[in-house]
Amino acid sequence: MNSGAILAVLSIGALLISQPASAFGALAVGVPAEVARSGFAYGINVNSATEAMARETALSNCRGTNPNSEVHSESSQPARALCTVVTTFRHQCAVVAQDPAAGTPGVGWAIAPTLEAARNRR
Repeated sequence: MNSGAILAVLSIGALLISQPASAFGALAVGVPAEVARSGFAYGINVNSATEAMARETALSNCRGTNPNSEVHSESSQPARALCTVVTTFRHQCAVVAQDPAAGTPGVGWAIAPTLEAARNRR
């Protein structure tokens, strides 16, 4: 391979690598006043091409209207009706946690640069 061809291949590779990925994400939650009784709903979306797409998908995931997502067992219709986007993010990870004991109101979420960092937020 001549030096011009090598330079062309390296230039194309650099262009492909330097293109930033969109990686927009959003988190939507529905938290009724009586979480212990009504549960809560949430929807997370990551790696969307635009912020608007991330918001729309997270909201439909939370409301249970996205046929490609599962409705979480802790979500009730009253909770799903309250779904709203609480944050958007880019190139970060999102986690949702709940107290596993039945009838407890513990629920929270975190956004951080890495999954491990998000899991460790308090």
